[in-house]
Amino acid sequence: MRTGGRRNFRCTRGDLALCRNAKPWPEGAIGELASALDLSEAQRGRTQALFEEMQKAAMPLGNEVLAKETELDQAFAAGRIDDASLHNILADIGRLQGELRYTHLKYHLAVRGVLSLDQIASYDRLRGYDTARAPAPGMHGRHSH
Repeated sequence: MRTGGRRNFRCTRGDLALCRNAKPWPEGAIGELASALDLSEAQRGRTQALFEEMQKAAMPLGNEVLAKETELDQAFAAGRIDDASLHNILADIGRLQGELRYTHLKYHLAVRGVLSLDQIASYDRLRGYDTARAPAPGMHGRHSH
């Protein structure tokens, strides 16, 4: 994996689960869509806080992934990789990518708990997601906070 800048993970690979199951992105709810969603000041504050928490948790993990990817590239380039080190580095990368993905997804779930069902439907419509589908099993309502 070459790293030439920040990747956009939206609707790619496993994050299709978010797009297909009405999981608003924290930055979407606080960014360009906040007015269209008619967020209250409390909702704006909470989504902003969630976004900042997500960034704070995700950035170090992302940096660790990039460092491990660099280690892998350098080991191949220097010809100093063997089966055991390849396995170990890839295991580290996989673990870190899993932690990074978990970090992102848990904040998407948290944002769902901040928005009303109408706001989630509006978010989906504004983002062009398919809202005609039934909610995922166990996702029939939102938590009340």
